[in-house]
Amino acid sequence: MTEDDYEYLVVLLGELTDVVRDDENHILAPLMEFAILLIEKHDHAQMPELAARIENCRAQQVLHAKLGTTRYSEKQNTENANTLKHR
Repeated sequence: MTEDDYEYLVVLLGELTDVVRDDENHILAPLMEFAILLIEKHDHAQMPELAARIENCRAQQVLHAKLGTTRYSEKQNTENANTLKHR
């Protein structure tokens, strides 16, 4: 994929995102997903370290979603709330 192809895909993805939004049943949703896959494939090939970090973040998000937790512990959330109260 050339840089021009990549830039075209990024622009296309932006336009598709504006049209499709969160509608997974939209007729253009599969095209949007395909553009995302092509962009990710390019990014992984061009920036493997960044791609590995992104995959790690996604894995953590999936784990937290399954466990029903957030990145912060309940203790940290309580400490943050107390800090806000004392301002």
